[in-house]
Amino acid sequence: MNILRQTVLCLKKEEIRHFKLSAGVYKSIEERKESALLDLIRNRKEAYDEEEASVTLFGENDKNNFYRLKHRLVQMINLSFWSLNREEDPMSESLFYFSLARLYYKRKEKDLAVHYLKKSEKIAQIHESYEVLDMIYRQWIQVAIETATFSPEPYIHLRKENNKILDMIQEIDDALALIIHKINSSLNVASDHDLLNQLEEKVTLFTASFEISTRKKWRFKVYDALIRLLLQKNDYLIMEKYLLETYPVFLREGLFTKDNHDDKLKMLTYIINTLNRNGKYKESLIYTEKLLKVMHEFQDFLYEKYLFFYYNSLVINYFTTERSKALEILLKMKQLSLEKPQAAAGFNLISVYLNLALLTFDRKEFSKSLKYLNELFSMDTYKKADSVLKMKIDIFEVIVIWEFDATELSEKKIQKIRRDYPFITENPEWAYDKLFLELMESVLKTGENNLDQPVFQHFRKEGTAQIHPSHQIFDYNDWIEKRFFDKK
Repeated sequence: MNILRQTVLCLKKEEIRHFKLSAGVYKSIEERKESALLDLIRNRKEAYDEEEASVTLFGENDKNNFYRLKHRLVQMINLSFWSLNREEDPMSESLFYFSLARLYYKRKEKDLAVHYLKKSEKIAQIHESYEVLDMIYRQWIQVAIETATFSPEPYIHLRKENNKILDMIQEIDDALALIIHKINSSLNVASDHDLLNQLEEKVTLFTASFEISTRKKWRFKVYDALIRLLLQKNDYLIMEKYLLETYPVFLREGLFTKDNHDDKLKMLTYIINTLNRNGKYKESLIYTEKLLKVMHEFQDFLYEKYLFFYYNSLVINYFTTERSKALEILLKMKQLSLEKPQAAAGFNLISVYLNLALLTFDRKEFSKSLKYLNELFSMDTYKKADSVLKMKIDIFEVIVIWEFDATELSEKKIQKIRRDYPFITENPEWAYDKLFLELMESVLKTGENNLDQPVFQHFRKEGTAQIHPSHQIFDYNDWIEKRFFDKK
């Protein structure tokens, strides 16, 4: 990871301008090597090469000066970036005044220290930054001890009360962290009843406290915990009811601000996805348009971050109702991901290429479907993806290859799947996928006309009874029925 390159390339135009102004007058900064290196990185982007930059700026054998320049430039950019953007984050703003208070306190400028400590405390209280408040109350107690102009007692009391809230928040954070870790590790969280029960008990216990439940930050914590629970239980009906009740209440009570605008947008995406899962496509599309409207709030703050989520919301609904529209939007997303890689950075592009492959397969455009799958396989994010997802995509590829009339390649692909994913045989959770592979092997050996063989009958029976989990990307049974039996 090249810290300097990544730092420079993430800067916006106004941040570059602010850096150059803060680093020195434009007339002289252009002559400085810091500016030359920054412009070199911006112009070369991903093609930037450190060896080449070092030679350009210092000649062949002066790497030490180049390394010092790199370090100095990162430090200068970070200071400029922080000073320009600190007001966007209340915690950063509160910490800024707290830092000033600390510096003036060390210089024995007690009046200035108290002035900035008050400003820091006010911001932290308004935005419920309990971690910062803990540091502030510690500092107030220290100032009270040394100056003897006021008693530390009220601040000791405030710190104790603040710590009670912090302890509660940390407990639920710890429970959530374990749940999220299991999700990210692709383990079966739904079956980990101990963790889910612990989280449920904490939510019930904490929400019983009226004083705590009225605090804005705590209400968002409880909301987040409940959503995690409902997601793990796959209880989308209750989740829909809870979200549709909670969102208007948060709106009415003015709980959404620029500080938690990300939470508002995320809640809307939850509503959209939940309505879609419950088959309410029209209502889901209504909330998709609400998402777009909210994305334009605060002068398009976070608009780019949620742009792909907006398009994806359209796709998941049109995928069922108007597939031609879904395909059109997916192609637009694919193009945008190439034109605006930074906007696409927070979105999982695997779904774009996978859905393109699925939709073109549905249109019997098998060569296009294979093309999108090959593009998907070459992505870095796909290489790091969960093995179960990759296994299911590989099985889908077998079907596409088979439809493309490449039976020998299909056989080799099935053998590779068995080698790459031994869990398909070892774990009964994937028995349905294993059975489908066995059916495909049987068809490849005996041909399409022998539909009375036991493996077909067994698969059709299992397929009818199968409740397809949320991670099932392709309906095997539906394809078998349409491909082999409906045409008879």
